[in-house]
Amino acid sequence: MGRCAVRLHTPMNTPGVINGKWTESSSAWHSSRGDTDTMFKLLFERTADPILLFDPRQGVFIDCNQAAVDLLRASDKQRLLQVRPEDLAPPFQSDGLPTAEKSKEITQLAKAQGGYRFEWLARAFDGRDIPLEVVVTAVSMGTESIHVVIARDITERKKAEHALLESQRLLASVSDNISEAIYRSGPDHKLYFVNCAYLGMFRYRSLAEIQSIPREKLYADVQVRQQLLGRLARDGAFSNQEVEFVRKDGSRFWGLASSRAIREPGTSKLLYHVGAITDISEHKRDEAEIVRLNQSLERRIEERTAELTASEARLRTLIDHAPEAIVVFDGDSGQFLFGNAHACRIFGCQPEDLPRLSPIVVSPESQPDGTPSWLASRKYVQQALAGSIPVFEWSHRHSSGRIIPTEVRLVRLPGPGRNLIRASIIDNTERKKAEAELLKALAREKELGTLKSNFVSMVSHEFRTPLGVIISSAEILDSYFDRLDPNERREQLQSIQKNIRRMAAMMEEVLLVGMVEAGRLDYQPAPLDLVAFGRRIVTEVLSAIDRHREIRFVPGPLPADVSADERLLNHIFTNLLSNALKYSAPDAEIEWTIHREGTDAVWRVSDRGLGIPESDVAHLFSAFHRGHNVSHLPGTGLGLAIVKRCVDLHHGSIAVESRVGHGTTVTVRLPIFPSL
Repeated sequence: MGRCAVRLHTPMNTPGVINGKWTESSSAWHSSRGDTDTMFKLLFERTADPILLFDPRQGVFIDCNQAAVDLLRASDKQRLLQVRPEDLAPPFQSDGLPTAEKSKEITQLAKAQGGYRFEWLARAFDGRDIPLEVVVTAVSMGTESIHVVIARDITERKKAEHALLESQRLLASVSDNISEAIYRSGPDHKLYFVNCAYLGMFRYRSLAEIQSIPREKLYADVQVRQQLLGRLARDGAFSNQEVEFVRKDGSRFWGLASSRAIREPGTSKLLYHVGAITDISEHKRDEAEIVRLNQSLERRIEERTAELTASEARLRTLIDHAPEAIVVFDGDSGQFLFGNAHACRIFGCQPEDLPRLSPIVVSPESQPDGTPSWLASRKYVQQALAGSIPVFEWSHRHSSGRIIPTEVRLVRLPGPGRNLIRASIIDNTERKKAEAELLKALAREKELGTLKSNFVSMVSHEFRTPLGVIISSAEILDSYFDRLDPNERREQLQSIQKNIRRMAAMMEEVLLVGMVEAGRLDYQPAPLDLVAFGRRIVTEVLSAIDRHREIRFVPGPLPADVSADERLLNHIFTNLLSNALKYSAPDAEIEWTIHREGTDAVWRVSDRGLGIPESDVAHLFSAFHRGHNVSHLPGTGLGLAIVKRCVDLHHGSIAVESRVGHGTTVTVRLPIFPSL
């Protein structure tokens, strides 16, 4: 890049400016030395971030770059000069403070602290309000100072924060308004979350109050709790059991406790338990009453056969008014004998149709675990006939074909001559939806935490080295400027420029990944000469490195123009060629070929460099992942993630072949040619 002079567009009557140039007292912002001008040109005029210079004494902006003009939708730079911050903002800020008052407060803070970071609501010339993240840095110029204002549009981040907040509110609303008691506990079985229904069911005021007592005190029988934990550990991910619980006031109630163990994907490591408790006290009382009535009915059958019909009528009435779906069927044939209105709604039939149905008819061919429905049904029926009371999850099929998740309890009805079984069915559709939403939110929260941790780790590691070099070179120039010969000064300035470009490139990669994740980088094909494009990319990549290297570009017979997105292709092959150069010896040749195969353009980038360990190949296109054998070289781990996303936008494919110590070949296929 050639040398150029940086001129700050400042009105002629601004203090510290003579004939449109900064005076000697502000020489930090103007210099006749070409290298310094080049640095300022990079930092001020060509940076993607909007930058404005602010005079704190007069309270107006005295210069800005083109990015600031574009951000505020100004027709030209002059419209932003000699303007106060409050003139480029609505009357009040997002926190309710008057804009003029807040502007003065920020100016004082920046002057006192030397710099200040804050959020600001600006108003563009087209009337649109723009949320910004602003960094103000006070820069001394002799006895005076100016403030360097760097702004960044955070509109998309604000939208994402709002969407996340709405999602959290929705999840909290679902959790707090569901009738079941929902909880989450850690591997140590300590409670870490309960919903309002849980607190109300146990009559505690807060989670902290429950955490202050041993969890065993919530169970009427400690051995039952141990059995529940053992079953959860033994049977795997799901456990379902009736448990008698104890409230804060000492009263007891029966609950149906459903628990699920959440483990780390691909491992057996237990992360936490999630569960729900349904108060079935009324159900237990109804069940006891039904048992009592059945026992009475059996005695009366033995005493007076004539009363059988009346007793069956009373039983039918009780079942019809039960809160859950109830059917009675023959344990031998499976034929339904009768059921209540709740059962008819689940099966999608009329009461008179029940005698023509059976558990197999109202079930899909197989259950969610893959077991055929007839086989699973026979197992549970045999358990009930043997005297057990099996409770299990079951998928029923509505007459419309819709699958309904339910929870079923089977009880054998005492009576001579026939093996009758009563099935109590609870529709679990809403509870399953709530569990799925909860698990989805927890998984997303974990993913966001991982990405945030990786980003912070990358920034703290990769920015530390160039910042250290910049600070060191700046200190050398500041302390020994007069004693350094021109070549040494040029080396220090070039070092600063090189590391600034390195940091800018890293931030550009992060911003590009953010654009892709937000869906703001799309596929926009246009006519393109592939050979001319390839030669231009080779020239740009080689000009960006300090030492002389060679890239052998070998294009095959190609049409003059194809339809492709040049921006995306630029991201793909700039990254691939830069990687090939970075991880190869200085004298190694890089080969880049392109040819046509049907509708595909096939590119291959080959080097004879370090190669990629086999264990890293599967993770190459994950953001922030870097090979184990290149940790000594600078990099963010974002380049190949960007390449993969750009290839996907072209509906293409990418493949990597590599051997450690022998080099790497990357093949990219993009369907950009018309059909033959």
